[in-house]
Amino acid sequence: TMINMFSRDLAWQTLAAEVAAIQELSHPNIAIITRVLQGEDTFAMVQEHPTTNIFQCYGAAHRATGGATVRNPNDPQPFETAVVQNWVLDLASAVTFLHGQDTPLLHRNIRPETCVVDANNTLKLGELGDSVFLYEEFEAGVNEEYGEKLYRLFGLRNPGRYSAPETRIAENKSTSKHKTALYNEKADIYSMSLVMYFLATGCHPFHNDNSATARFALQNGSRPIATNPNFARVDGDVGDRFSTVVCNGWHPEPWKRPGAAESLEHLAPLVSARFAEASSL
Repeated sequence: TMINMFSRDLAWQTLAAEVAAIQELSHPNIAIITRVLQGEDTFAMVQEHPTTNIFQCYGAAHRATGGATVRNPNDPQPFETAVVQNWVLDLASAVTFLHGQDTPLLHRNIRPETCVVDANNTLKLGELGDSVFLYEEFEAGVNEEYGEKLYRLFGLRNPGRYSAPETRIAENKSTSKHKTALYNEKADIYSMSLVMYFLATGCHPFHNDNSATARFALQNGSRPIATNPNFARVDGDVGDRFSTVVCNGWHPEPWKRPGAAESLEHLAPLVSARFAEASSL
């Protein structure tokens, strides 16, 4: 997979150092960058070739089970609960790793298509072409109520439904050539939560709407219904931990979303409880 990377947030020398740092990332839930190609004004990172991505996984499984043309969030989950729980933990682990770097790395493009699955059925977060390290030079203030740093970064003119609302550039808010917005790691948490919804249901948020309509609904505070049998299946017998992480993670106010490490800690019992049950048999 070729991933072009030319960040407008960075000077060329800084970008070169950043690409090198990304290439050195090593984590079981981060797709490996096998090599980097350099052009006149861009880099291309070559990513390990996975078996498939999550979106393709669900599409293939749904077709194989003879499901209806359009899958609904309440339809039976095509994968075993344990598989989905593992994928949920894999994703949270990947984001925690990126945000836990000495200089936090913001992915900025977490969606089902960038979550790949390898031959061992392990979920890996890939396509780091839009990622950016949160350097001090990008700091642009602190949220007074919660004490979280905000960073002035280039926003998204055409964000998808999985993009956090704060990353969007309003047409009338900037007259500069390059449009910026204030956000931080919590933008990734929002996207991660929506992808977890997809992992539980096999459906995009507001799956009956096109991307623009769904994005408008999400930006205006609407959220998918999280009280469905597939959420309960992922939660298992450890309470509503999964449901809580998802619903808190897609909160409209970024500072009210949990951090990645907090989310991972809250989700860990989904897997540990299963292992404990198996060991007692």
